[in-house]
Amino acid sequence: TAALAATRSAAEVAEVVVAQAVAATRATTGMLALRVAGTDEAVIVRETGFSDDVRMAYRRFPLTSPGPACWVMRHG
Repeated sequence: TAALAATRSAAEVAEVVVAQAVAATRATTGMLALRVAGTDEAVIVRETGFSDDVRMAYRRFPLTSPGPACWVMRHG
């Protein structure tokens, strides 16, 4: 919470959330994605550990994609 309290922008919040989640889970990659209003797509707001080709290929992705992030966005 101290790291979040020190943020001053939405971009900083996203950076802290991803960094803390990666550290807490000992993951090698992490991302924060948001559903694009009025669409069935999501956009990655912040990520870490992705290769350049993966980063570019999945900057925007349909919510019908497999994986836990899409499942959560579809089902809450």
